[in-house]
Amino acid sequence: MLQEMTPFFAPLLFLLGAVVGSFLNVCIARLPSGKSVVFPSSHCPVCQKPIRWFDNIPLFSYCLLGAKCRDCKTRISIRYFLVEFLTALMFLGTFYLLGLAPILFPVLVWEGLLIVATFVDFEHRIIPDELSLWGIPAGILLSFLLPGLQLDRAMAGPVVGWAVSLLLVSFCALLMLSSAWMKRRSLSIEERRILLGGYGVVLLQYGILFLASWDQTRADAWSSLAASLEGGVIGGAALLALGLLGEVLIRKRIVTPFDLETITGEKDRLFKALQSAGYLDEGGEVQKKFSLLKKAQDLELPPEWGEIREKIYEVIVSCVDGGVMGGGDVKLMALVGVFIGWELALLAIIIAPFLGAPVGIIEKIRTKSSALAFGPYLAMGSLIAFFWGHQIIRSYMGLFPNL
Repeated sequence: MLQEMTPFFAPLLFLLGAVVGSFLNVCIARLPSGKSVVFPSSHCPVCQKPIRWFDNIPLFSYCLLGAKCRDCKTRISIRYFLVEFLTALMFLGTFYLLGLAPILFPVLVWEGLLIVATFVDFEHRIIPDELSLWGIPAGILLSFLLPGLQLDRAMAGPVVGWAVSLLLVSFCALLMLSSAWMKRRSLSIEERRILLGGYGVVLLQYGILFLASWDQTRADAWSSLAASLEGGVIGGAALLALGLLGEVLIRKRIVTPFDLETITGEKDRLFKALQSAGYLDEGGEVQKKFSLLKKAQDLELPPEWGEIREKIYEVIVSCVDGGVMGGGDVKLMALVGVFIGWELALLAIIIAPFLGAPVGIIEKIRTKSSALAFGPYLAMGSLIAFFWGHQIIRSYMGLFPNL
């Protein structure tokens, strides 16, 4: 049946992907700056002229315009074409892999979120909170409405997932308390919120599992909902735990221009000033020169930044104390977990370093910096885990036939 319908649906999915990719470009361009993705309409970021409808046709307009704005002739980044083409290919490939399955739509939504996270992280070293703010509730709702999204790929029962959730949240709590005790400080408000939220969701999972055993008519929907919540908690908590462990071993962290945005609107100039003074390297990694400072007044910066030395110092210190795993990466894995379940989310975390390590080594040799945007590799690992995770696990287990 699928083979008969492919000639009709395949071109439609490719075109739909290109159109969605055009919208994803808007998200990539605006979300890092906190701008609306709806208003104003598409316009050139240089001359601010609105883009005409015939100049906004996915894929074709970029080529017809010669990659330049029609009005001011400013060159248009190749990223716009790449995102549209990549999204179109992913939509088409997903159709071939899943067919017209009920879960096709939620998987396409999930892939769109991963594309935005990937390109924003590559360019800005951040993953916008808006992705998790909207993506996590969407994944939970879609899992309840379409139980196959979770149950078709689950390898362990929901009770096992609940137990793993409880263990991981407790492990994160232990690491946070240990870190606070070693630094002779109390838990921060953010840490308390994380732990309360984690234990709250674990308790909610237990209630939903009870509903699944009581309401047999909707048992699959309740079980899928519980599995989605388990995936979110375990995916986020597993990466958070790795970050907390890494904090003990690696003290450096990246400072981005967006970290400095809390201080001044001229974040890029301040970022460059910190680089020129030797406190940050090209990738924003905090250098030894900064760690030798004892107080904010010792910061050697141009006079224009003298009045806010204390704030600059506090922001950099907070980044150094923040561990080696960004909060955006943790939220991204929570988003991944609510869509594909906790087993495949953990597999994605295992796969990601193998994808990122070669790039990290090359960048270390090229720039002497260990800074690496990890989100894109988590996204790629998640896609591999979703589509081929079961085959990978079976192949691995085949190496140990006696187990």
